Amino acid sequence: MAEQFLSLVFKKEAKTVTQKRSLQITKRKKPRTPKVSHLRKRQENVSCENHLNETLLCANILQLKVFHACVYYKTRRLAAKNLKMSPSAVTYNIQKLEDILRVLLFDREPRGYELTTSGDKVYQMVNEIFSKLQWDTYNDATDKTNIHQIKIFTTLPLGISVFPKVLKQFKDAFPQIQLCIYTLSALPDKKFKEADVIIWPIDQISRGFEAIHLKTYQSYLFASPEYMKKFGSLSSADLTNHSIIVTRVSGNTTFDANWMAGFGNIPPENITEVNHSYMALKLCEVGVGIALYPPDLIHRSQLVKVMNEPVGTADVYLHCHKNVIHDQAMKTLVGLIKKAL
Repeated sequence: MAEQFLSLVFKKEAKTVTQKRSLQITKRKKPRTPKVSHLRKRQENVSCENHLNETLLCANILQLKVFHACVYYKTRRLAAKNLKMSPSAVTYNIQKLEDILRVLLFDREPRGYELTTSGDKVYQMVNEIFSKLQWDTYNDATDKTNIHQIKIFTTLPLGISVFPKVLKQFKDAFPQIQLCIYTLSALPDKKFKEADVIIWPIDQISRGFEAIHLKTYQSYLFASPEYMKKFGSLSSADLTNHSIIVTRVSGNTTFDANWMAGFGNIPPENITEVNHSYMALKLCEVGVGIALYPPDLIHRSQLVKVMNEPVGTADVYLHCHKNVIHDQAMKTLVGLIKKAL
């Protein structure tokens, strides 16, 4: 139809484009292009549970089994291997189930399949169906693990505090798993595509992670023995006249970065600002100034408390990716980290 219309238009004699005709042309409505539904571009449909329950009845058992296996094994390759199917057959069944439910079940990330919000609801329903039928639901009741590598992101002080106590015990239990530990001064990329575990003083990271509270740290003001010998005992009123080392980090951390506000107006020239708490600790040790730090994270240091009252608190959380949180190896690692703190 569109081609016939265009041919008729071009057969007509061209008209002179006057100012009036130019306005008519610009005011014409452009022909609407048909909307193309593409699964990758489809927005996640947050449907009610009743809709999902009804549409699940239209799915066949094979599609549900494939979906459940993809959630458990996290990748199409492993799901296909354990179901004794080809990877293309796994993809086909997932796409058919998504078409039936009219929701996106997974985000296809480089790290593997990640459940969407709707996908998580469907997974809970499928789990319930399988348990009623007494079918295998790939529960982690055994000591088996499907993880070959765990990537951990944390701060340097927390890393030093935790992993010398944890690493050997974990490797004794799971020698086949490679641990990659990265200590950073700022949180990694917002999408956290590579991280399995993030230990950080922040309570929320992203939808793909589950937060586990580890510990609440109390922070005190510290100075070097030489600094205290030079200036003597200090009170909160004296701080405006002293050098202060402040750690500024990006993101919504659980500690108050503006703790100095409670001690009056400290001149900018008295403030040394760093982006890493470990740097603040080292500057404090050589007598540059006074720094705020949790005593639990000070190792082999001669620093002394300026005041006996805590100045602030910080809650540290372990954020574990939902793709691996139920794996037996990950459960063991989380348990060891909790004990270490």
